Amino acid sequence: MPKRRRWNRFLWIPLLAMTAVASLYVLLSAWILSRQSFLDFSDLLIPRVVDLVVLAWLFWVSSAIGSFLNVVAYRLPLGRGVGGFSSCPFCANKIATRDNIPVFGWLALQGRCRRCRLPIAPRYPIVELAVGLSLTLVGIMELYLAGINLPYQPGSGYSFGALHMPQVWTAAFAIGVCHMLAVACSWAVGLIRVDGVRLPRPLLVWCFVLVALPMLAWPPLQVVSWQVTVEPTWRANGFLSALLRVITGTAAAAVLARAMALSMFPSADIKLDPLGKDTARLLDLMAMLALPGIVVGWQGLLSVTILACLIAINLQRFLPNRDGFARLAIALPAALSLQLAAWRWLDALPYWPSTHAAPWVILLSAFAVATLSLWLRPQPVPPEREGGVGVRSEETGRQGDKESGRE
Repeated sequence: MPKRRRWNRFLWIPLLAMTAVASLYVLLSAWILSRQSFLDFSDLLIPRVVDLVVLAWLFWVSSAIGSFLNVVAYRLPLGRGVGGFSSCPFCANKIATRDNIPVFGWLALQGRCRRCRLPIAPRYPIVELAVGLSLTLVGIMELYLAGINLPYQPGSGYSFGALHMPQVWTAAFAIGVCHMLAVACSWAVGLIRVDGVRLPRPLLVWCFVLVALPMLAWPPLQVVSWQVTVEPTWRANGFLSALLRVITGTAAAAVLARAMALSMFPSADIKLDPLGKDTARLLDLMAMLALPGIVVGWQGLLSVTILACLIAINLQRFLPNRDGFARLAIALPAALSLQLAAWRWLDALPYWPSTHAAPWVILLSAFAVATLSLWLRPQPVPPEREGGVGVRSEETGRQGDKESGRE
């Protein structure tokens, strides 16, 4: 008699919950809008279903990018290429396509390899979910809602109505794609740095090419100006303006990283100790901050760094075995996503670092970053943990994560 398959609650409970939430959104929003307009309830169902289709497609693509970044974070520090098929690190068998579906593949397998039944680290679906949600948020605001979140964009006004549908215009679509690439690059370097591994040089080259080169080729990708005083009617154009934007964003990242290093890496010294561990961390922090600095400008970089510090401080309860720098590494892409999603509204705030902020607001924001970094400084290792299991170093930090993971 064939063995009866057990009901996989790890997969079906999330799927049923998502189906219930999606159905509730379609029915409830259509009913509310039908009460506020002269349209019938049935006429409003299709636009709301379109919302779900676009959302599902964006999350599918974004979580697939997160799955690829898992491969990048695993293989590049080992000196391996990112091409080829994913395989189980224990039995070396190829992971089937049906099992390699982002997030849901892990749930369907209940966190174990189909062949050898050894555990697959939960880090992989968590990364796929986090990357998927962050990229979907940016995509919805810029691809689906015609760049409603972008300041200084004349066509970014978007009016919601009973029959509102996607409105895609060329500039917002191009900016949205570039911003999603930038967030993905920030996730790539953050996922490697969270394990205490130096950022590979080839990865940094590719990230900066993907972030800076499009802006130099098409200056409207700047969105906001690099200047201190900006007119409300300012429009992004000109190669020189884009070049200065890249330079000022990178320079601001270097200055900000050096200020944060006073508390996070006190022994870092590029001149006297260029090969030191803290100096290596400082250089990686500069590179990690330069990516959002180029994307949102030096004014927005302060905003991203403040948000990232707050996120990293609160991540301590979930990642107690990671130091402040490791938590900051994965907090930066999340903060960049929030900054991009709310860019127009944050830029209009008078007491938030933005293109309209007064000089004293910028200075106060820089002081806030330096203060928040105090909560991210390395903590002394308890005597009972010195030399024991759980102490992570720059050289061995990745081993513990990869012993129970997949590519």
